[in-house]
Amino acid sequence: MNELNKAFKNLIIFIVVSVILTTILFYIPIKNAFIDKGIKDLENKINLQATNIEHKLELYDKLIHSVTSRTFIKEKLFMYYNKKISLDELRLFTQYKFEDGVDIYENLIAAKRHSFDGLKIATYGDLKVFNKFNTNKNKGIIQTDNKIMLMIKKNIFKRGIYLGYDIAIFDITYIFNRIDNDSSISYSIRDTTKLNKNKDLITHIDKIKNTNYYLVGSVSRSYINKNISDARQITFIFSITIIVMTILLSHFILNKNAKQIINKCKTANERIQEYARHDTLTGIYNRRMGIELLKKKKKNADINDSKLTVCFVDINNLKKVNDTFGHKEGDRFIKCVSDVMEEEIRKADYVSRMGGDEFLIVFPHCDTIGAEKVLERILTRFKDLNSKNKYPYKIGISYGLSEYIPKSNKKVDKLISEADEKMYKHKEKLKSKGY
Repeated sequence: MNELNKAFKNLIIFIVVSVILTTILFYIPIKNAFIDKGIKDLENKINLQATNIEHKLELYDKLIHSVTSRTFIKEKLFMYYNKKISLDELRLFTQYKFEDGVDIYENLIAAKRHSFDGLKIATYGDLKVFNKFNTNKNKGIIQTDNKIMLMIKKNIFKRGIYLGYDIAIFDITYIFNRIDNDSSISYSIRDTTKLNKNKDLITHIDKIKNTNYYLVGSVSRSYINKNISDARQITFIFSITIIVMTILLSHFILNKNAKQIINKCKTANERIQEYARHDTLTGIYNRRMGIELLKKKKKNADINDSKLTVCFVDINNLKKVNDTFGHKEGDRFIKCVSDVMEEEIRKADYVSRMGGDEFLIVFPHCDTIGAEKVLERILTRFKDLNSKNKYPYKIGISYGLSEYIPKSNKKVDKLISEADEKMYKHKEKLKSKGY
């Protein structure tokens, strides 16, 4: 009986020690890793939400600018400023044009135009909503119980003279409904980082670029801890069924490698995302990303009623360089051409590698004449490199341009194929001249 009691006592001690050691050496590190990952996931979702809002705000800003910058509107306001037309004449002309200009914008709640002397000359929608905003500011965001609204104000100038302003309010609630299906995260817009502390919530704040507002995302601690209960059950079962040395060994291996595994997974995920968007040799966008961006730029061209030009580029004599100097030098050749194009294009433009020796340059808000000017800079850079004999071969490109007319419904594939055909004609022309 004494031996049985002693064995039972030793068993109890073993179980207690196993639970304590497993909790300290195994459960706590795993629990902390789950918590850290949950918080990081929350931060990533809020950062993504903030980025989406920034893109939408930029789009709405451009929409109002497109109305404000119309020449015939400025001309009438300028005439009123110089007392060449009356206020009634200005209103009669402006109201119809203004309504026609803003009526196409989705999610527009209200809009109005004021002259330089503060008089209202055109309106659209329910103007009572302006009472919720400080219209002395150029931008504002307000969140009510069921709606989030954005106000944008744009001043109108001609020849440096202030002629008035346009101001519009949009419903941007849908942005929050689209980005994340996780209903456990509560979003809000604030103009301050000072928040009431709540120990039951985990909160992350991200500033919305080019505004004085912040996106606040909150989630209950139970959301972060939702995976910990499974880890706890496994740990206690583990402590009863595995001997102390096995537990210690498991702890040693897991504790040493847990962070490395998490970091490797994170790094691998970042690399996968990078490879999905960028060309590994040049660092510029790859074919998939280049075409995806072109589709978006084409939609923006339709919205803003602005032209867009596509340039298909082919490196001259790359095969000859590969055969003569080897593929390593050929890669250096490709990288040189890519770097020059990337450096010389405008800020709004982008270049992507379509594969091999082919590239695509997209020029938003630009016709073929403007694109040719940029290409002249690129060709000048190549001539300069050739004159200095920095490479044991001549650097040159063939290219073709295709212009997109807004709302012409021309497909992206058609734009690219037209530019490709013109590029081949340009290449044949260069060959006939001995290049």
